[in-house]
Amino acid sequence: MNTITSSHVLTAERFRVFHYDGEIKSLALSGGIDAYVVSTEEGFSPLGSNLSFLADDLGVSALEIRRLADWNRFHNPNVSLIAVHSRNPDSLLKGIILAACETAKCYARFGESLYNRKPSRDFYYNVSYEAFAHAARAWGARRLALSHLSACNRFHSDIATCAVEAFAHLAAQDFSSIDSLTFLRDTEIDLEHLNGARRLMNSDSSLALGTHTPAFIAAEELKGGHAVVHISIPRGKAKLTRVT
Repeated sequence: MNTITSSHVLTAERFRVFHYDGEIKSLALSGGIDAYVVSTEEGFSPLGSNLSFLADDLGVSALEIRRLADWNRFHNPNVSLIAVHSRNPDSLLKGIILAACETAKCYARFGESLYNRKPSRDFYYNVSYEAFAHAARAWGARRLALSHLSACNRFHSDIATCAVEAFAHLAAQDFSSIDSLTFLRDTEIDLEHLNGARRLMNSDSSLALGTHTPAFIAAEELKGGHAVVHISIPRGKAKLTRVT
């Protein structure tokens, strides 16, 4: 039996952030999450390792999930999210978001070399915000989980800071009733990666949270009732905030 550890990271005015080291199925069974944002990378990755549980819980075949993920990663030139909603009335999760990630075709224009640059704030902030926002709007999700959207062994603390900043901006929206964001360790995200987010949300910090610049969103329904959300990222609006 795996040892399950959930650590509180921070509490802001309207939401909480956690770090979780354990099986996502156990976290879902405990009611800790009701939606999951995961990269389209499969194999030895969060999607690959959790695919059997996700397919069973959502009532969506593993083949269908894999096909949607592969299209978004290998063939889609746009920055997009695939929203896979549950077909199971008794599911633990309302749905999953198959998010664009660092190894996706669409990421190439955000830097010249996959393994020789800092993470793009434009990319990670907007993908995180729109993934959280879709889950909140379309499904009424309140407790979201997030795995790394970086390449393997490439997760950076600034990516976590971008995600928490996006979550904070979403929490301030009237339509949103989100309550918590849980980072899943999945061998990539350690508690130390969240130190920048703690400093960002500290009321005594000199760091500014900043303001949300909306991206242009175009959504379309896919065969099977799922949705694809294309994100036109307003590039250059903000550079990556270094938190050291």
